[in-house]
Amino acid sequence: MSDWWQHRLEPPDPRSAAERDLAALQGVWAQVWSKADGSELEEPPDYPVRVTVRGDEFTIGNARLGTATTYRLRPVPGASPKAYDLVAEDDPAQTVEAIYELAGDTLRVCQPLAGGPRPTEFTADAGTMNLLIVHKRVG
Repeated sequence: MSDWWQHRLEPPDPRSAAERDLAALQGVWAQVWSKADGSELEEPPDYPVRVTVRGDEFTIGNARLGTATTYRLRPVPGASPKAYDLVAEDDPAQTVEAIYELAGDTLRVCQPLAGGPRPTEFTADAGTMNLLIVHKRVG
């Protein structure tokens, strides 16, 4: 006879889908590969571009240039593929609409170049005017 009654179901996560998505993105990410409108961009071996997600703050830092830009990260509930908006702190009109895929410690992001519309697929082939980035979690 089966012990089916002993198996316990996990209680439902009380957080919203957007809160769960935001929680999954927390940490420090090193940019390890990128392609912009058909051109693969060479990443230096020390990966100076880092993204830090703390709460809803999304900060892109470049150690070599000594720069950092902070955005507000706004997951888009129900989007397929998963999507988020990055709203510039100093100019909320400057919003980057991106799609992303998270697999373990690898984050793949596709976003438009120069304020274009949100991509619908993960491609940065020539003529798409998209930027495709791969990050690895480092912290």
